[in-house]
Amino acid sequence: MLGSDEDRSPLLNNLGNCLRIAYEEFGDPSYLQEAVALLEEAAELTDPGSDDRAMILDSLGLALRCRYDSTGELADLRRAAALHEAAVDAAVDGADRLLYVNNLGGVRWELYKRHGDPTDLERAVDLFAEAVAATQAGSPDLPMRQANLAAALCDAYRISNDRALLGRAVEMAEAAVAGSPPGAADRARQLSRLAELLMERFDVTGNLGDLDEAVTRFRQALAATEPGTVRYAERLCNLGQALLGWYERTHRLADLDEAVDLFTRAVAW
Repeated sequence: MLGSDEDRSPLLNNLGNCLRIAYEEFGDPSYLQEAVALLEEAAELTDPGSDDRAMILDSLGLALRCRYDSTGELADLRRAAALHEAAVDAAVDGADRLLYVNNLGGVRWELYKRHGDPTDLERAVDLFAEAVAATQAGSPDLPMRQANLAAALCDAYRISNDRALLGRAVEMAEAAVAGSPPGAADRARQLSRLAELLMERFDVTGNLGDLDEAVTRFRQALAATEPGTVRYAERLCNLGQALLGWYERTHRLADLDEAVDLFTRAVAW
């Protein structure tokens, strides 16, 4: 028998997290429903001064964010933001706190995408930047955090037209790629995101070096993607679009021919 509620709450947290992951893997909504119920109980049982409080609040925030992604229920997203904020406040400095900071950044970014309030985006950029700055070089978490910051900076550029923000976004995306070795699970996505940012900067500056680099990165992303998947078809189109951009500026028929071939393969998928 467990001696107290404080003994029980971490176990509920573990089970709730496992059920959330099972939902993400298998899509059975009953897993997520049970995960939220268990994590609600864990949070209720946890003393405000407990060393486990930040972890449990963050776990419940993740489950509610997951439910928001499924249902679009704004109340879940807002509550997730409040829980992640509380987790950050309750955490001591260290790797766990950086995880909570990054999670809070993700929720504030999603709130911005839902409502367009620039204060949410500013907060997300600050949180992602804090997580990146405090993560040790070589950490497996660093590329993902750099990619998050790159994407949020790009959104900030789009509402401000401040080219310096776009430049920072490209730098962060380049760093994320550099930190994702060949064979890494997220490498294709990091390459594709970098290429998309380079294309966006090319559209602004007309610098053919960005277009050339985008083509290279789109090729690498395609090569790292499993054929026959939705992502593969998307990346065929991305590379085709970049090559079409080359053709429009050079009228080199080889680029047009390859673009037609890529779009044809994407349609056939």
